Amino acid sequence: GNYADQTWGGTAQKYYAGGVIGYCRTKESGVAKLENLKNIANLTFTSMGDSDANTYLGGICGTFGSEQNPHHLDGGVFYGDFKAMDMEKKVGLAFGNFRTATRFVENVQFGGNMIFKTETGIDAGGEEETYDVKIPITAENLYMYAYKYNGENPSVTTEELANENCTVITTKPAVPAQ
Repeated sequence: GNYADQTWGGTAQKYYAGGVIGYCRTKESGVAKLENLKNIANLTFTSMGDSDANTYLGGICGTFGSEQNPHHLDGGVFYGDFKAMDMEKKVGLAFGNFRTATRFVENVQFGGNMIFKTETGIDAGGEEETYDVKIPITAENLYMYAYKYNGENPSVTTEELANENCTVITTKPAVPAQ
């Protein structure tokens, strides 16, 4: 698991970043199964402009899966603020890219906020300030933000997400003693 805040910024042609794993994919045959992965930290990605074309960011894993083989995430926690400016299409609380023919996600807890932009406003003292626009993760928007692909819509169906087995938590889990 990961319990330390992370900040990324990449200029590589392809960039995979995850709270626990950047890239996990089987090639020829076999099933990939991830179990009980935890990321209890804030994640920040600093955009590098045009180089973001092949960037995938996941709170747990940046890219997970292959076209042919079943992949499964069973058990895990993501809790923190996930800040990825101008990257809505390739960012997910679990995976930024979930590419596989058969996929199952069960027993994962999510909490915290998605942050895609900043705004400027006037504070209580009349001073101008810039602040992050936080989108709290709720049961209603979990499907929208948990798994994204390179497109306008989430890349999984309700059945694959196993919504009844994925929950939203509002209290940060305890970090294990070092």
